[in-house]
Amino acid sequence: SAGSTTGDQGTAGYLAPEIASGNSRPSPAADVLGAGVLLSEMLSAEPLWSALQLADNNQEALGIAIVNGKRPVLSQGTPELRARYRARGLATQPSVRRRRRCASSCSQ
Repeated sequence: SAGSTTGDQGTAGYLAPEIASGNSRPSPAADVLGAGVLLSEMLSAEPLWSALQLADNNQEALGIAIVNGKRPVLSQGTPELRARYRARGLATQPSVRRRRRCASSCSQ
């Protein structure tokens, strides 16, 4: 089911790859991925990972797919800004998820 968990780590569809693989501890970057999944689902009104078409909603297979870098394809006509934020929020590398966009423009 959608609420199936992966051990004591959390729900597979909301786990960052580094957490699902057991290679890292929870971090703000992992939270960004979970929030990115949730926001994507709210904006599209559809489960984010349903397009992967995993047999019987298999949470273990979903976790493996996420660890291996599998990401859902955006729908045709997705606004560019939404696509950029989603790509950043669902990035495989934690450093991309936690990178701050604000540089010299914030000091103005």
